Amino acid sequence: MACSKIQKDGTGARDMVPAMDKLYDLMHEKHVFINYSQPEIEDISKAVQILLTRLIGCYNNRNGRFVITKFVPGGSMVEKTRIWENQQGPMIEFDFLVLLQYRYEAQHVGYGCPGHLKLLNFKTARGDDGKYTMTEEELRADEVVNEHNSVISNILEDICKKNTNCTVHACGCDVKCSDVVCCSDQTSNSCATFRVDTGSGWLEFEGLEDETKSFLKPIIMKWHSNSQTLIKPKISKEIDIVETSPNEIKIMADFIPGFQFSRSRIPELFECNFPKFPNNVQEPDEFFLVPKLCPKQHPTCWRISYCASEVQSMTSTHQKHRDAYKMIKVFKNYALENTILSTYFMKSVVLRHIDHCEADGPEMQPCLTEMLEYTYKCFKRHELPHFVLGHDLFENRIFFQNAKQEEVFLKNFKQLVSELKKDRFRRFLTEEGKKTKKSLQIKDMLQRIAKLLTSHRQF
Repeated sequence: MACSKIQKDGTGARDMVPAMDKLYDLMHEKHVFINYSQPEIEDISKAVQILLTRLIGCYNNRNGRFVITKFVPGGSMVEKTRIWENQQGPMIEFDFLVLLQYRYEAQHVGYGCPGHLKLLNFKTARGDDGKYTMTEEELRADEVVNEHNSVISNILEDICKKNTNCTVHACGCDVKCSDVVCCSDQTSNSCATFRVDTGSGWLEFEGLEDETKSFLKPIIMKWHSNSQTLIKPKISKEIDIVETSPNEIKIMADFIPGFQFSRSRIPELFECNFPKFPNNVQEPDEFFLVPKLCPKQHPTCWRISYCASEVQSMTSTHQKHRDAYKMIKVFKNYALENTILSTYFMKSVVLRHIDHCEADGPEMQPCLTEMLEYTYKCFKRHELPHFVLGHDLFENRIFFQNAKQEEVFLKNFKQLVSELKKDRFRRFLTEEGKKTKKSLQIKDMLQRIAKLLTSHRQF
């Protein structure tokens, strides 16, 4: 396919646009993808950062063991690749890495599983003989997270305990944090510190997510719209799309605690071979450790993260690469249900593609095809290298219940790639097809793709 010869300007060459690009356009018109230029999205994003900054002020006043030095935005909201997920109610999720610094202790790192390190804590304690000794302990991810969650939970539970005689400012102000968070605005029904008003609506804290089985519990907020200008799709299980303008939106924020270390100080941990970074980003001098366990579930393993570099690569690359990544998310959320194409796996596929892309046109489909073709090869050889760190993301993971399932999956995945290469799906989005409702065209296309990638489950 000669990408450079295809136009998307509404001229006669419009019929040459690949099927996946047409499908993307249809879903864009039906607001399946979050529109970052909408004022409400801009206000929500700003309000989330303001609320979390205020929360950090309160957190640091309450926690005697460690402080939050800063938080690092990551994930699809800052990369601008988020889609409206198929939820019962409207929901937007943000991702933040919260960097911790212990007040009176020192941290170091040790060897862990591939892609992971151990986090070591050094304490100086005075013994019965009056002498000071240093002890070493391995920091367990779950214990650090539980302590982190406990502090945040206590803060959120104390928010807006109404006190008409309140004279103490809420946390985040210059006044030292009290045991009870009070309302600095006595005339308001909401605590002024833990509510942010904007031109299009207001945002407030609700608490921690209790339904998740993971020990990582997101912070829950609620957006109240004054303007109701935000358009999102309400998508049924049958993929019928109805556009809505919600007056309330659930906001989730992963507020994951982690630590930052300098790469140059511990080259031996990487066997003197520093990770490979995308060509379009500058190599960072530091890396992060986040409490996400290794495949073997070792409680002292912390995952190595270069989330800031990933964001830099995703935001500085061509839009077609982000569009292809969003299409993969659409397959996962609307067509495949619980597919093995997890966004964590596919992020490495996308970053690799950005470095290898040779398509010279603006069309997204050639990029999507190459990403899926590479993914097929990884499943076939049972190995998916992490793009930055190089370790196998498929290690110790089981995707199929038997050999027949794997055989059928690989056969159909190969057929999907072949049909994308030959642009066979375009015949389902012809001029005649335009007479059909856009949501039905989307439904028909996604169901065809889902059949190819889920039929192995019957065996």
